Amino acid sequence: MILRILIVEDDALIALDLAMTVEELGHEVVGEAAEAKEAVGAAGRLRPDLVLMDVKLLRGSSGFEAAREIHERFGIRSLFCSGNIDEDLKARASGVNPVGWLAKPISPNALSRVLDALSGASAAAI
Repeated sequence: MILRILIVEDDALIALDLAMTVEELGHEVVGEAAEAKEAVGAAGRLRPDLVLMDVKLLRGSSGFEAAREIHERFGIRSLFCSGNIDEDLKARASGVNPVGWLAKPISPNALSRVLDALSGASAAAI
């Protein structure tokens, strides 16, 4: 199954790299956002299967809060991306029910493994 993915990343170069990688892996990037409010709006309009969510976003906004609101309002889960993944960070996201975590810099192989596993599931199961 081809996944429809929303990329939420405040660094334009990382967002571009992620978009290219996602498409090279055979999935569709339906949109991009750089801050929480924009991400929630885009998720509502575009209804992706999955959100690739940075933890820290523009204007001090939180990827955790955006992911929580997106999941509560639209039932869409997030795959978190961060440069520092530790148990404290994971604990802060426990109520968000993420699909998983990817460490930055994001390896195309790691992203491929996660997306392959998710695309094997039905979109409703994500």
